[in-house]
Amino acid sequence: KWGMYTNAVTGGDFILAYAAASGSYASVFEAQTDLSVDFKGVVTKVKQPCFSVTRNGTQNNVTGNGTAYVPTLVSEIFDQGADFNISNYQFTAPVAGRYLLSGQMNISGITSAADQATIYIVTSNRTYQNNYIYTNTIGTSIILNATMVADMDANDVAYLQVYGSGEASDVWDLVSTLASPGTWFSGSLIA
Repeated sequence: KWGMYTNAVTGGDFILAYAAASGSYASVFEAQTDLSVDFKGVVTKVKQPCFSVTRNGTQNNVTGNGTAYVPTLVSEIFDQGADFNISNYQFTAPVAGRYLLSGQMNISGITSAADQATIYIVTSNRTYQNNYIYTNTIGTSIILNATMVADMDANDVAYLQVYGSGEASDVWDLVSTLASPGTWFSGSLIA
């Protein structure tokens, strides 16, 4: 049975679906606040964790000589749920689930001495990486990408990291602007 009720605590209306055969609740949500389904079947979940962050400006000399670097992604394109922290550049999972995480690094300033470029998506449970290894033939710039579905528990964190090696010093730059994000991190709860 479906019914419209008022939440005694918040005063907001919600719709409740009750499965009489099993004696369990099938669905509970705030009406037109948490979840909506239009006549075409399009579902909108306004509280679903989802973020996209970048930075406005190049970060100079961050890696190249074996330094693992976390980019300072301080410009939120959106942060549905306010789960990305721009002071430590980490996403914190508000609930346990499967999260689609994607990141990109636009790297310039590479010299012919470079050996390896790696992008990492680091989570509390494990670290995912995508390597580009062509000793001394990487070129002067490269774009690294990584995407995966990661299992995360409530309060687990995720962040991007870049690593470069072979240079005499950290000469690689991360390129990005708000209008044309080259270095970015995004994620969303999908299951």
